[in-house]
Amino acid sequence: MSEHDSRFYSSPRHQIQVDFDRIMDELGEQFGAKPNLTKLFFSDPVLWYHVYFGPLLPYHYRINGPHAWSGARKAIMTVDERIQAPLQTRKLINVSTKSNDNLGILMSHQILVSIIHNKNITIKIFKETMFHEIETWTNSCFLWYHVYFGPLLPYHYRINGPHAWSGARKAIMTVDERIQAPLQTRKLINVSTKSNDNLGMASFIIPIFAILICLIKFWFP
Repeated sequence: MSEHDSRFYSSPRHQIQVDFDRIMDELGEQFGAKPNLTKLFFSDPVLWYHVYFGPLLPYHYRINGPHAWSGARKAIMTVDERIQAPLQTRKLINVSTKSNDNLGILMSHQILVSIIHNKNITIKIFKETMFHEIETWTNSCFLWYHVYFGPLLPYHYRINGPHAWSGARKAIMTVDERIQAPLQTRKLINVSTKSNDNLGMASFIIPIFAILICLIKFWFP
């Protein structure tokens, strides 16, 4: 059995199957269009990196040769942008990376100055922010618990995304109540499922919350 038959399906209709990279290099060598990687490594290392480690593109065979194209380098360097362009249907904030870096440096400087000049206010603000983050994280844990261990619901796909719904969290947390409501024709004790779930999650969250509070008090006595 030949190498071709071992790699591809052997039939009269599948005899023209070949590897794309091998046939392209073979055709490019015949008329001098195959990129010279050794020459690119010393003349243009950035382009060599994109050609060697990037996807195989038709532009590679327009870098040199009888039909060389002056825009081949730019087309190779910007291929990732063109791949991602149709996937970015909604851009939230159009801020360049350079401005983000400058903003991060400026914020770090302002935080350092505020710590030096007014330590007590800075610690107070830090504690308030920390407690707010812990509360947000706790609520996220409750929601994660119901999404991961609960039934698959259409509301899961309304938590975020282009059609996010503010009531998705409440709908997910109270789904057990709505399932049991038509079955409870006579209620002996009015105990909601939500309180039971919260009690179970509280036994898991409270120790972690207590440890975080102890660490904060230890760091900022």
